[in-house]
Amino acid sequence: MMSPVLSLLLILSIATQAHSKLEMVIEVFRHGAREPTKAPFDSPDWAEYQGELTSAGLRQHYLLGKEMRKKYIDKLGFLSQTFNHNEVYVRSTDSNRTIMSVQSHLLGLYPLGVGPKFPDDYPLNVAVPPYQAQYDIQALGFDVLPGNYQPIPVHVVEKSQDFLLTCYDACPNYEDLKKAQKETDEYKSLDEKFQPILQKATKVFNISKALDLSKLGTITSDVYCDIFENNPLPEGLTQELLTNMTLLKSLEVQYVDVGSDDERKLISTPFFSTVQSYFKLKISGDSSLKYVIFSAHDTTLQPFMATLNLTSWNCILDQLEGAAQTKENCVPGYPAFATQILFELYSNQTDVGAVYVVKVIYNGVEMKMCQSENTQCLFDEFNQRLSDYLLSDKDFADACGAAGSELKTPAVAIAFLKQK
Repeated sequence: MMSPVLSLLLILSIATQAHSKLEMVIEVFRHGAREPTKAPFDSPDWAEYQGELTSAGLRQHYLLGKEMRKKYIDKLGFLSQTFNHNEVYVRSTDSNRTIMSVQSHLLGLYPLGVGPKFPDDYPLNVAVPPYQAQYDIQALGFDVLPGNYQPIPVHVVEKSQDFLLTCYDACPNYEDLKKAQKETDEYKSLDEKFQPILQKATKVFNISKALDLSKLGTITSDVYCDIFENNPLPEGLTQELLTNMTLLKSLEVQYVDVGSDDERKLISTPFFSTVQSYFKLKISGDSSLKYVIFSAHDTTLQPFMATLNLTSWNCILDQLEGAAQTKENCVPGYPAFATQILFELYSNQTDVGAVYVVKVIYNGVEMKMCQSENTQCLFDEFNQRLSDYLLSDKDFADACGAAGSELKTPAVAIAFLKQK
């Protein structure tokens, strides 16, 4: 692996001598604001609580999609003004809230008015279904759909087979890894250390049984659901307490869900193997795709953030204790509704040929990568750093423990991409 100093020198040389060309973007995000997934602490205030996307969640992703259009279409001219199936691929987890989130996102990216139109000489009476009825084709005119709307395909894989985005559900062995983390003395000491916050939350939310770290996380999620629905919050809930609750939820998630190397490698292998495949095929000229969108969950993003060295339970602990930060990147390990990670691949033409770099952008902020002060990382180094966290196909199948987990993730991605 190239040393950080040599890597930085080469990147600085690229920045001063070459013009960067954006080659590919991979976007992964959490769905927008939702209902609670089960009865919350204030269940009488909710008509239902099944985790469905709310109006606020729809709006969040529509606005985020609009920003992506401003950047990648209006400003950079990277994508075509209208949808091109050779450029864009979209995938969602098998959940109403993620599917609706990405549909809203896509409406922002390709708004009303940019969809398909019939040519002026097209006989409109041809484009009708065989069902016997009187159709008002004149009202539509030559807009194929009302408002010149552009439908975009969203690909979905059933949850038990979605190793890419919900590996934690598809791999039964993952629960054993989480259980082992919760049984460590270190975890028990964390629970004891933050009893004052837990006890205060127990009182403020009028909970009959004392809260532990895992139960506090559920309450914290409910609070944010309430905030987006403009529901009243408990009178004793101060901003300080909510901030501490959020950090504790982040700490618990980062320790229990992705705190061990085994957990991070298991959950990250399918996704980052696919990222590698996308970028390698783009560099080799074997793919026409430019923009790949994944709509998923906070539980999807958390291990990715840890693998990318964007956060850790240790740095969140420092925040809770008011200690000096020991990491360059330390975003909270709990991705808020509509949190987004972008992976951008750039090419640079230099005297020695094309050099490729990667940027990772978290909620609009370019992150420091490859243990340097720079937000660009040479692709070869980025690729190697990812590889250090990825399991071989056999090791992944053994670690996962599910039927079908022997699927060779990179090979599957390559087979799909070569069809494009």
